[in-house]
Amino acid sequence: MQKKQQQQQKTQQQHQQSKQMHREQHKHVDHELLLSSIEQAAAEKVERECVFQIEVCVFDDCSTDGTAEILTFWQRKFHRHRIRMHIVRNESEKPKGVGYGRNRAIEIASGTYLCFQDIDDEMLPTRIQMQYALACCNKDALIGCKFVRTPANSTCRFTRWANDLDDSKLALQIYTSNGPTVIMPTWLCHRKVYDRITGGFSEHGHGTPEDLIFFYAHLDGGGRVLRVNECLLLYRYHPAATTFSIVAETIWQLRMQHLLAHVLFREPWSNGFTIWNAGKCGRKFFAIYRRLSSAMCVPFVMWMKRKLTKLTITTMRKCIVSLTQCPLYTLHKRVLRC
Repeated sequence: MQKKQQQQQKTQQQHQQSKQMHREQHKHVDHELLLSSIEQAAAEKVERECVFQIEVCVFDDCSTDGTAEILTFWQRKFHRHRIRMHIVRNESEKPKGVGYGRNRAIEIASGTYLCFQDIDDEMLPTRIQMQYALACCNKDALIGCKFVRTPANSTCRFTRWANDLDDSKLALQIYTSNGPTVIMPTWLCHRKVYDRITGGFSEHGHGTPEDLIFFYAHLDGGGRVLRVNECLLLYRYHPAATTFSIVAETIWQLRMQHLLAHVLFREPWSNGFTIWNAGKCGRKFFAIYRRLSSAMCVPFVMWMKRKLTKLTITTMRKCIVSLTQCPLYTLHKRVLRC
């Protein structure tokens, strides 16, 4: 019995000594080395689970805030994990814009698939894997995902619209003021999706909605839009975001031009249609439409306080196609009823 107690005491002493040594080791640990070890382990885990190689391509558009040093730091860090990182810099001292930067970064990329990421956003660990899996089966599609807006209370209505939009409407609700139905920072696609668009992204510079222009061109060429229905991106809101350099009127004109050319000037819409309860935006649309298409006439109907008032255009055609009878009813009910 005494021998057993001695053995237990010895075991406890050894256990305490082990814990003490462990604490002493952590007092003198090189935290940079520890971080490197953790990153290495994470990188090896990703390598085992992934069936693709990652290549990072960055365009530095005349930054003056220390971005160049940060990119060099990350280039060395990626190199330790056998990930290639290419940095292209604009040396002209004059910013060329988002579209120009994306095109230059894609030019030096050698991958079959392209994953887009803005520098002020943060992707979740499973983003590439999940979108890549969907893109492999849909090489003609832009693949998006849901997102988490940060700070949490910013652009609540837009975030709710984008995340709650039904998959069947991703290629239909394309004329709202919100822009592409899958936001640009979530895009992943096969390289041929990009190659099909002549010139790639618009390079007209500051204030150009290059993502919406590309999005329309993609749909016009028969491309599809799909989405992974999970939040895979932290989408950051801040007043200095490039998005705010684009004025609303620019977006409006782009939407109108595309709507007229690809929908309303084609049958059955070219035979006439009805604008229902459209309000201020509807009246603005109607004025532009009438100016550009004087040969075609539409009734403008507004519903106010349970009273229906119908304003009929003077040269109205006899044949007006009812909105509910048109095969594109779902699309244009949204478009013309703002």
